[in-house]
Amino acid sequence: MMKRILLFMALVSITASEAISQSAYYYFNGNKIYIAENARKVCVVKDKKGNKKGANFQPAKESSGFKVSQTIKDNIYDITVYEAGRGNEGPPSLLKTMKEAAEADNAMVLPCYKNEYGDELVLTNYLNVELKKESDYSLLREKAMEYNLVITEQDKFMPRWYILSITPNTGKTSLEVANELYETGLFASSVADFSSNDLYCSYDPLVGSQWGLYNSNYAGMDISACAAWNYATGRNIKIGVLDQGIDMDHIDLVENVSSLSYDTETNTSPSILYGDHATHCAGIAAAVRNNGIHVAGVAPDAKLVSISNSLHGTTNSRIRRADGINWAWRNGVDVISNSWGSSTQHAAINQAIYNAFKYGREGKGCVIVFAAGNDWRRPVSYPANCNDTIIAVGAIEKTGSLAPYSNVGEKLDVVAPGSDILSTMPNNMTGEMDGTSMACPHVAGLAALILERNPSLQVTEVNDLIEKNTKKITVDYSVIKKNGSWNNDFGYGLIDAYKTLVNTPRR
Repeated sequence: MMKRILLFMALVSITASEAISQSAYYYFNGNKIYIAENARKVCVVKDKKGNKKGANFQPAKESSGFKVSQTIKDNIYDITVYEAGRGNEGPPSLLKTMKEAAEADNAMVLPCYKNEYGDELVLTNYLNVELKKESDYSLLREKAMEYNLVITEQDKFMPRWYILSITPNTGKTSLEVANELYETGLFASSVADFSSNDLYCSYDPLVGSQWGLYNSNYAGMDISACAAWNYATGRNIKIGVLDQGIDMDHIDLVENVSSLSYDTETNTSPSILYGDHATHCAGIAAAVRNNGIHVAGVAPDAKLVSISNSLHGTTNSRIRRADGINWAWRNGVDVISNSWGSSTQHAAINQAIYNAFKYGREGKGCVIVFAAGNDWRRPVSYPANCNDTIIAVGAIEKTGSLAPYSNVGEKLDVVAPGSDILSTMPNNMTGEMDGTSMACPHVAGLAALILERNPSLQVTEVNDLIEKNTKKITVDYSVIKKNGSWNNDFGYGLIDAYKTLVNTPRR
């Protein structure tokens, strides 16, 4: 009789309000980031190859109180997340039964976690290790042999980074191994791979029009795009949309879609369509104007470069996103629009962002825009908060009020329209979405307008122009920062394309 999968660990489910366990953590920039085990879920990993034992390990029957919660895309391993039904958490003694079932089928059993905000983190079998210097590869190989790890890949953009996997003979989780490797002091970074849903999107969509460009009902509560188009439309500027992949044949985008594209999951071109999110964001930034079809983008003559990542349910997603940023600046992208966040912090993402600022646009630096996050007034999320040269964007509603879901705080730079935003959708459709995801490409489009007007500007000069020329909507801007008065909820204010372009110096 086939052994049933049982959930291991914990007596009660963990909620966002409960304290983070001090026994589980990962390292970021030398500091421990604590996470809590999720008692309701478990991740089971087996090799896709026809090994003799793994073929018998089957999904749990729902009648047993467990069900398949998620399958995670990977080319080498079958990775399945199981979830317990209510009341089936079970005592810690079930851990032994679970591991015995896995051992019998040559599968690996890994715990799932939550971060301090309750975001779900699925631990996969992978870990990412950064060497201190390239000649340290021998150290990595020694540790791989010691821990029975497989070195699966060297990152093509950051050659000191390697992707490794634990095996059934490792005897420890990828999190434990990653931490132990870092604690040896031999490596610059070592972090376990977590899969999580990092897609920022949709909150109770409402019927509306493109009020973000021109708001006929609430005067001034828009980005003044119509007047700005007399000065620039984004011509000859490339906006990279690092997201789920643009529908490159959409009738309202196709004239602006670059032939250049990249899929981070496969390290190949062209990009792949994983969902509708990127197509919506692309239309906000640069849908074609005056063609009699659908909508117009903020920079309606800019070129859209599709850089695809699923943002959900794949392994090594974070290092792949870092690859997307590195690919963008290496391939002449001027502005990188990022309507996503990450539930865990990753040094490779930080490094890729740094690279784009230092080397992009022939040393002038790519403009990098990030959604601040849709976490209902939490502080600006990662990676938007990881580098002060990033433009972190919050969202407002058509009345000019802060969108209730929008993140706020010290790292917030500006706000842009984010609720009831009409834009392009795959299969030649349009639709509305809400989120800081929608606010982000408004700012990316504005950056493209600035760079058309003056392509010689440094990235910090573009940022300064955006932040200095905002609309101070009706709140108290009592804090003084580098680029003027600032507010905790609205940053420097609502972006103003017309005022910004008028004050952009010509080259």
